[in-house]
Order: sequence, then C-alpha cells, then structure tokens
Amino acid sequence: MATPGEGEKVEHLEELREGTEIVGEGSGVFGTEVPESLAAAAEEVRAWFVQARGGAPFLSGKDGRLLVTWLEAGHPVSSILVAIEQVAARRVARRARHPFHLDACEATLKKLRAGKLPAPLELPTPEGSPVEGEEALLAAARGRLHSLSGDLEARLQQACHIVRELHAALWELHRPEHPALLEQASKDLEDLAALLGESGLQRAAEERARDSLRRRYPEFSMTRICEELERAVA
Repeated sequence: MATPGEGEKVEHLEELREGTEIVGEGSGVFGTEVPESLAAAAEEVRAWFVQARGGAPFLSGKDGRLLVTWLEAGHPVSSILVAIEQVAARRVARRARHPFHLDACEATLKKLRAGKLPAPLELPTPEGSPVEGEEALLAAARGRLHSLSGDLEARLQQACHIVRELHAALWELHRPEHPALLEQASKDLEDLAALLGESGLQRAAEERARDSLRRRYPEFSMTRICEELERAVA
C-alpha cells in the first residue's frame, strides 16, 4: 500500500533542516489555520503523527485545532511527540478499532506535564533484515544525536527532529517490504475484519505495519532518547 503524500513530507523535512518556516499552507495540511509563529512546531507534530497513523498527510480540522491549542498552551513539541509514540504503541497492543486522533494523546500529555508518565509498554522487537543504506542512515542519526547543542529544550527539539526524520527515511527505505508488513498486520487483525470493514481494516493494518517497523529500532525510540537527555542534565 503506497502512502499518499510521502514526497510532500520529504520536502518539508528539507525545509525544516534548513530552518525555513513552513507557512501559507493553512487548512491544507493542518486542518485549520496555524499562526506563523507555531508553524514549524506544528509541522513537526503533524509529520510524526502521520508517520504513526498512516493515511493521508494532513490533519483533520479537529486534530489541527487541538494541536494549536496545545502549542499555544506551551506544551513542548518533544512532549507531544512522546505522547503520540506511547499512545500509538498502546493502540497497537490493544488492537484499537477506532481511527487514531490527537485527542487520544491528551491524557498522556497531561501526565507528561505533571511528571507522572507511566513506563512505556515493553513490546517485543520485531525481526527484520537490514536493507541497503540502512546502516548509513542509522550511523548518521547517531552522529547527529551525539552533536546536539544548546540548553535542554534546544537539545530535545533537535533530537526529536532527528528521530522523526530517521523513521520517515526508514519507512521509505523499506518500501519494498510494505506489502509484506501490511499483509502480516491484516492477518493479525483478521478476527476484527467484520467489525472494522474494508477501509477500517486497511487503516488499522497500516498503523500496525508502521509500528512494527518503528519498533525494530528501540535505540531510536522518541521516549527513550528524550528520557536520556533529561537524565543527563538532572
């Protein structure tokens, strides 16, 4: 299953790498108008959420408005990305039947802000064979993560961007494996097929397939890296 909008996301990654604010897209990708001052932060969240959820590369109006509310309230991008990662893992573990929306992350985000985040799920690391170019990507990400600069907030922002960018690149690098990942995910959900319907099964299978590939790289868990950075300055 090809994922719509992958080219569009890569273009945004390049813009973010160069420090260019992404503006003028309005409701096209965020589902609502986003203040210029929040556009780069909103793009980081949008892209990570789409990577976890799958499907089209834009947010619903409801998700976009909630995202703007979070950013205006001062929630750090790193906290939002960690919340998305943790909720995505729990959804896969319990085989969630409903579409993934940002409001599912609200309780986890509040716990993060209060310093009461529960331990992430200890899920098994799926097996998989490395593909050409993978080690170079991983080595480059490690190098960038060892070269972070600035205060804790700046380091968290840099690290989250590196990790998000890496997982997007790995998903693209493993594109030939997508059919097999989706087939296995569909088999894992086959007893829910009647409840989900055809489109619901496709949606849930893609979310599950993306999670399966992401969990092959526990070294690059958003949660783990943010916790390590915070411990380093504690």
